[in-house]
Amino acid sequence: MLDGLRSIFSETMKTHGWPISVSIGAMSYLRAPASLEEAVRSADTLMYQVKASGKDRVHVELAG
Repeated sequence: MLDGLRSIFSETMKTHGWPISVSIGAMSYLRAPASLEEAVRSADTLMYQVKASGKDRVHVELAG
């Protein structure tokens, strides 16, 4: 599903001639984090990990 979303973004960027790629990181929790700040911090960390691993990627992480 997220690969499909990334693909739609990529095709739209190409259609308009915009030199932009899309990386997506998604967090899923078995148990809710202790706070919203913790959830945002985890998602932010994942986003930067995905970006550091290369452009135009998708990564989904399941947290306990």
